[in-house]
Amino acid sequence: MAKAWSTFLPDVMPSVPGCPVLVAEQRLRRAAQVFFEKSRAWTVRTAPMAVAAEQEEITVTLPDAQTELVRIEAAWLDGRRLTPATPRDLDDSCDDWTELVGTPSHVVQLTPGVVRLFRIPTADATEGLRLRASVRPSEVATGIPDDMAVKYRDALIKGATGLLMMMTKKPWTDLDLGQALLTSFEADAAAANSAANVRGHSTARRAAQVNWC
Repeated sequence: MAKAWSTFLPDVMPSVPGCPVLVAEQRLRRAAQVFFEKSRAWTVRTAPMAVAAEQEEITVTLPDAQTELVRIEAAWLDGRRLTPATPRDLDDSCDDWTELVGTPSHVVQLTPGVVRLFRIPTADATEGLRLRASVRPSEVATGIPDDMAVKYRDALIKGATGLLMMMTKKPWTDLDLGQALLTSFEADAAAANSAANVRGHSTARRAAQVNWC
């Protein structure tokens, strides 16, 4: 079950008197987007996605339509582990990596909703591609899951309140306090990211001088 943005309002509205509810909820959504993008603390597992022979791009289907893909943390093709990589990783090692075919060893995130395999598969997948991915709320999200709301409630309240206070020429404007709240909010996101990495998130960072081609 998801916690609606409205459930955070009792902790936000007293600090921003006169702020319209819709504006406060929009800033709560934006704070959640920033927090979960930076922290990668909210992860989901996808159902198997079909992959055909010679298929170059795969549209990622997430379990919740109100989420957006932040990063691939882990991937499996027909039960075999793939390594997340960035286009730059492969650009640094292969001039023509997008044309190479064979047994896939890496999964590459092209856009927030599209990935491709390296190499291009020569046979249909039997089980499909599964991902463990970090996600964030989409622009139409009406809230976040209960566990995320409980665990990161204080951080999200700070972030939303800080964003609201940084709005200029409003009755609730307080640039100094708003900046202090956002600084603390950024620290909370960084701490959550560190905790997520300790649990084993893949960073998909650049790998120097790796010969994949």
